[in-house]
Amino acid sequence: MATEQQRRLMQEALDDVLSEEARQALFSILDEDEASFSEYNQLHRVHQMLKTAPQERAPRRLASTIMARLAESLEAQQHTQGQGSVQLEISREIIGVALTLVTVATMPLLVAASWMVIHSLADPSVLTLVLQRIVGFLLLVLEILEVFMEKAQELARTDQNAALALLALIPVTLLAMVRYMLSDDKKP
Repeated sequence: MATEQQRRLMQEALDDVLSEEARQALFSILDEDEASFSEYNQLHRVHQMLKTAPQERAPRRLASTIMARLAESLEAQQHTQGQGSVQLEISREIIGVALTLVTVATMPLLVAASWMVIHSLADPSVLTLVLQRIVGFLLLVLEILEVFMEKAQELARTDQNAALALLALIPVTLLAMVRYMLSDDKKP
């Protein structure tokens, strides 16, 4: 495989701007490396075809017609292949929105949990109780988020707006859980 410097030397040799010493060095490299020699031969053939091509102007609209056909074929190809990638992109966006909402919703909870841990370090029994509640709550949050994400992915296949609405409920649900855990009466 030719390096970038070797490719530059090949191009200069084709353009006849390479010094004789550099030309000899290039051909000695090409004699040793079969892949580079093959690449040089391909470049040489293309160079010769371009040099011998007729120097006639194409009709005015030929270039625009060719570009339009290329655009149509690429658009059709992307449309058939792109539907799966659009779903994947939407799923990634949904996951990104959900993670952002979860971060926003759980940041105060994590700060409060940190405060509780710091202030309960003096009493090991309180620390144990606080850590158990924090870990239990975070496990509950993770389970709920997993359910939300599964349902959002199912909805994203049929209705992206409903999936986004479901993800928008994540912070509300988390805040309701916090209120429930902080309330004295544990009635839902």
